[in-house]
Amino acid sequence: MEPPRAAEERPKLGEMPLQSPISAPRPGFPPESVKPGAWSRREILGYIVWGSIGLLIALFELLAAFGMTTPWPTLSSTVGQLERDHPWVAIVVVSVVVVLGARIVFYPWPNRQAEK
Repeated sequence: MEPPRAAEERPKLGEMPLQSPISAPRPGFPPESVKPGAWSRREILGYIVWGSIGLLIALFELLAAFGMTTPWPTLSSTVGQLERDHPWVAIVVVSVVVVLGARIVFYPWPNRQAEK
């Protein structure tokens, strides 16, 4: 059983999407069924947090790519060093990229319904 959540985290039952917004409407639903709803506060906060982390990583990666020194090793140099020291790490990195890529391309698979 799922623990109760705050009202702002979960939309009301009537507001939940019937299917993924990136798919074509199913025959039993009107075309409006694929239109996304309003963003929740949790979704906006997620974009802010993960977007900030992504920008910070990208900033240091770009500084290193243009030959500037960075205060600590970049993510790509750390992974590269791990791959040189332990060749099996390359398999893990490629596996993660493949799984994430498949998840993005085939969304909402393997779930039958869009995330709620």
